[in-house]
Amino acid sequence: MARMFVVGALLAALLRAGAQETPIFEALIQRAVEAEREGRLEEADRAFVEAARLRPDHPRVHYSLAWVRLQRGFATEALAAVNHALALDPAQTLFYLLKGEIFIALGNLAEAEQAYRDALRADPKSGEAYLSLADLYLTTEQFDKSTQALRSYLEIHPEDTDALYHLGGVLSGQKNREEALSFFERVLEKKPDHALAWFHKGRLQAQAPETMDAALQSFEKSLELDPDYALTYYEYGALLEKRGRKEEAIGAFENALTKPHEPSDPIAVEARLGLGSLYFATGNVKDAIDTYQKVLEVSPSSAEALLGLGKCLFNSGELERARQYLEDVVSAAPDSSQAKEASRFLEQLKELEKKPF
Repeated sequence: MARMFVVGALLAALLRAGAQETPIFEALIQRAVEAEREGRLEEADRAFVEAARLRPDHPRVHYSLAWVRLQRGFATEALAAVNHALALDPAQTLFYLLKGEIFIALGNLAEAEQAYRDALRADPKSGEAYLSLADLYLTTEQFDKSTQALRSYLEIHPEDTDALYHLGGVLSGQKNREEALSFFERVLEKKPDHALAWFHKGRLQAQAPETMDAALQSFEKSLELDPDYALTYYEYGALLEKRGRKEEAIGAFENALTKPHEPSDPIAVEARLGLGSLYFATGNVKDAIDTYQKVLEVSPSSAEALLGLGKCLFNSGELERARQYLEDVVSAAPDSSQAKEASRFLEQLKELEKKPF
C-alpha cells in the first residue's frame, strides 16, 4: 500500500497560492515544481532554497524542500526542513505525514509512529495518517494495530477497495478466515475484475472442504483476468491435486513454470515438487526424475526432492543410487516425515539384500 500522499498536489498548490507573491518568487516556485515533476531534483532543491531565502516564513516552501531532499536521499536535511515548516504551521497534517516518512527513511520507526499520531491530532479524520500507521504496523508485525488502523481508515473511506483488499490480507495473515473472506468479497462487489482478490478468495475457500470447488472457480476467474501470475497456477494445481484431478494439476503446475521466474524462486521449487510427485503417481518416472533433479540443483538439501528422487530410482530398480538419496534424506532432515518414509524404503533395501538372486 503506497504511503505517499498528495505531495504533488501541495507542490502545485504553491503555484496557485502566489496571488500576492512577487514575480521572482512565483518564477522560482514554477521552476522548482516543474523540475521536481521531471525528476531534476538538484535543480528543484536549488530553486526551493532560493524561494525560502525570499520567503523564510512560507511553510509550504520548507515542506516542499523537505520532500525534494527526501527523494534525493538526504533524510537528515529533509527532517530539518520539515521541522522548520512545522514550526511555522503546526496544524498542517501533511507536514507530519512527511515527517513520518523521513523518520522511516532514517530507520526510526518509533518517531515515525509519533509523527503519524501527531497528524491525527491535527486532523482526526486523516485517512492518509491511518494508512501510514497501518503500513508501519504491518512492517513491524504489529498485526492487531495494523488491522485497527485500517478499520479506522475505512470508517472514513468505506468504499476504498485498496484498503478493503489490504485489510483482507492482514486478516488472512492472522488466520481470521471468515472475516478476511468477507473483505475480499466486498472488494469483488465493487471491482469484479480484481484478479488478486479472486486469488485470495480462492486461497481462503481452499482451506475448508465444503468450499474447495468454489475455490477452484475463484482461481479460474483470477487466471482469466491475469493469466501471468505463477502463484495462482501453483495454488490452483495444488488444489486440483488434492481433489484427485491429477492430469489437470500437472497442467497447472506446468503453466506456473512457463511464467518468468528464477530457478530458485520458491514457487518454481514448489511447482516442481508438485510435478515430480504427480509424474511419479501417474507412472511418468523419467520426467519425475528430471523434475526432482532440477529442484536439487537449486535446493540440494530439499528432503522432499531427495525422497522423491530416491523413490523414483527405487521404482526403476537403480537400488544403489536410490540408497544414496534416501540416506541423504535422513541426514538432511532426520526428524521429518520424509526421513521416516525414507527409513522405510531403506529397510526394504536391507530386506532385498538378504534375498538370494
